[in-house]
Amino acid sequence: HSDNEPERNRPFRFGYRGILTPKSEGLTVENVTFVGYNSESPRHFPVYACCRCWNDCDSEKGAYTTFFKGVTYVDSPYRYRFGWPFNNIFVDLDGSFTSGVAGGGLPLSTAVPNMPHLRMPDCTNVDSMSFPSGLVCPNTYRMHRVELFGARPYDYVYHDWTVQSSAGAYDQIPDISVNHGYTNGWAFPVASGPAPASDYTLYSATWQDWEYLRIWVDDTTDLLAPLYLHFNY
Repeated sequence: HSDNEPERNRPFRFGYRGILTPKSEGLTVENVTFVGYNSESPRHFPVYACCRCWNDCDSEKGAYTTFFKGVTYVDSPYRYRFGWPFNNIFVDLDGSFTSGVAGGGLPLSTAVPNMPHLRMPDCTNVDSMSFPSGLVCPNTYRMHRVELFGARPYDYVYHDWTVQSSAGAYDQIPDISVNHGYTNGWAFPVASGPAPASDYTLYSATWQDWEYLRIWVDDTTDLLAPLYLHFNY
C-alpha cells in the first residue's frame, strides 16, 4: 500500500514508489497488489525504473528488462514511471501488468517508453498510466537491449547517438555507464517483429572519425525476426 511506503523511497518531487527496478536483467515481480497509488501532486507510481540510474556516480544505466506476473491494481491509476535515461523494458508475462490497454492484457505484452523508433503500428500510447509517456506493444513484438561500447577514440563517448526506424527517430541517446568492463557507452531498446520493427539505422555526428566500437544485443534467442542495425553518418 502507498501509505506503507518508507520515507526514504519518497522524494517530494516523485511521490511514492512501490518497487524500484534494478540495474540488471531479469527481475520477476510476481503476485503483487498495488493499493492507493492515486496521488496527483506528487504523483504516486507502483513501479519506478530504474534504481539509481539517475545517479552519475553509478554504472550500468538503463534499458534493462523486468518481468511481471500476477499483478493487481487497486485505486492505482498510474502504473509505472520511467526514470532517466527513460529506456527500460517491462514484460508482462500473463497480461496482468498491462491489463485494460489496447495491445496489452496478453501474455508477453511489453511496456516501453514512448520513443519514436518504437512507435510500431500496433503499439498503444498510454499517457494516462505512465510517466513520461509510454507505449504498450502486443506480443507480436519483442524488445531487446542494445549496447554500444568500447569506443575509440574515447573522446567520442560524450556524443549522443540517434536510432531510427521507419516509425520515427530518437536523437537523444546519451552516453551513460554500461557494463562489459567499459566506463561509458550507449544503451537503448529496439523491437523485433513485423515491419517496421527489426530494421534500424544508427548514426552519430562523429561516427566517421571512430576507429573502434563494439555492439551487444541481449537475448538474441528471443528475436521474432532478424535484427538489422545499419550504421550511417
